Amino acid sequence: MMVINDFKGWSKSSYWLLAIGILMQAIILFSAGDYSPMTLLTTLGAVLGVTCVLMISNRKASNGIFGIISAVIIIYNAFVNKVYADALLQFAYIFVLDIPVLVAWTKHEDDTGSAEVSKPLEGFKQRAYAIIGMLVIWAVSYLILKQFGDTQPVVDALGFSIGMIASILCVRRIKTQFIFWFVQGIVSMVLWIRASMIAGNGLLSPLGFMYVIYMLNDLVGWVTWTRAERKEKVVTE
Repeated sequence: MMVINDFKGWSKSSYWLLAIGILMQAIILFSAGDYSPMTLLTTLGAVLGVTCVLMISNRKASNGIFGIISAVIIIYNAFVNKVYADALLQFAYIFVLDIPVLVAWTKHEDDTGSAEVSKPLEGFKQRAYAIIGMLVIWAVSYLILKQFGDTQPVVDALGFSIGMIASILCVRRIKTQFIFWFVQGIVSMVLWIRASMIAGNGLLSPLGFMYVIYMLNDLVGWVTWTRAERKEKVVTE
């Protein structure tokens, strides 16, 4: 079964991050002492989200499956907490990232069952397209979020625009995605911690900590994909 097999062949750092992610979510859950259905659902969404990004770092196509389930949970939570940008971002991920990855990555797998790595963004022209695309999405999403009464439309829209560019790069198997993911993780982490504090739950936010793991994973992903990129280059020479 693809999902089970995709847990094999990860880097040691990824296995450690998965263990740390699950452990910290358990600590946050027990320390809060809140075992309501909403809290348990949020914790599950955070664990699945961490699993999804670790799958991306290890170039496994089934990250899309975990991403879809996690996105649905986070969307519900985001609407409850009025973090509309993250709800919009997660909804977009399903159609721009999760489903396309399931289709595209399975067509570009190597002999280990991992997706092949494409070339990173190179030259001024490619980087300019990415930046301009991000700015356009930022402006449009800002106007939409402002209409919805979002309390932080500028920052929320920024996180959304960065996430969209990262998603496109991810589907195309381009390593540069991890730079965008890292910056987007900072924005989303701040948003969820702030939402947790407003709700009276303090700094211990399951989804806020999830983005901390995301950022650590981005560093691991960059290193892992760089090694895979070099290996594929040697094989083709």
